[in-house]
Amino acid sequence: MPRFANAQTLLVGLTLFSAALGIQVELQPSASSLASPTNLAAHSGPFDWMKKLLGRSSSSHKAVDIPATKVVKLEIYYETLCPYCLSLFNESVREIFKDEELMKRVDIHIYPFGNAMVIAKENISKGYQFWHEQAVYPVFKCQHEDQECLGNMIQACAIDQLKTPELYVPLTICMSSFGSQFGIEKTSYECGVQLGIDMHSIKDCVDSRTGSELLAELGNESTRPELNRTHVPWVVINGVHEDAADDGKLLEPLCLGLEEPRPSLCNKTFGSGMSRSALACGGKKGGHGC
Repeated sequence: MPRFANAQTLLVGLTLFSAALGIQVELQPSASSLASPTNLAAHSGPFDWMKKLLGRSSSSHKAVDIPATKVVKLEIYYETLCPYCLSLFNESVREIFKDEELMKRVDIHIYPFGNAMVIAKENISKGYQFWHEQAVYPVFKCQHEDQECLGNMIQACAIDQLKTPELYVPLTICMSSFGSQFGIEKTSYECGVQLGIDMHSIKDCVDSRTGSELLAELGNESTRPELNRTHVPWVVINGVHEDAADDGKLLEPLCLGLEEPRPSLCNKTFGSGMSRSALACGGKKGGHGC
């Protein structure tokens, strides 16, 4: 499955888009010019998942280098309008999230930033500042333009305010269920109301400096050099990037990161008699570590 490349390969396109808004973006911006320490890099009904949770079985084939732990740490780096990110949440994340036994052993962290850029006020033209007196800085430029920046910030505020994945991950899954056919305003509001989230509080966060600060922090996390991220979605399991999970095949590598006894969903997925080593030589050309 294709992925969305990181911000460096998108910088020229963003430069052209930014020029229309009077934002000055260098083709090779220095670290000091950005708010982060590095260069920032068939649709189901919207509420069907809450009425009847449907998931697709993963068929990924794993990585023997994922260390097995009692509770697996799952990190997902994404952006809110990337079609492959939407698919990952609407299918694979939905599948694991609906299984209470499995979720008790998953420590999930999500980072809605993706290939965005953070541009400090000193790099914004005087003309832009003149016409946008109410602008909050830094300014964010996203791969899928302003709608995606709004979606990223809404979810950043939800993560901060709702605190626990049990409360904020359903918002991301629900918004993803709309696909890219509807605006972020519709998907976030309707999902928030359906889930009983105080959307007035989320809006206050988005409209304030707090929202910008939260998104900038996610940018720092999403562009850490040691992450070596080259695209989105980017899935890390127990500290190891798992390529098959990026392609939406999340369940098997996630289960392989768990010590035995594994949850029943994992056992059903593996089938009887399949060992960790047998799964290691899976479907991609050349296998994984074979």
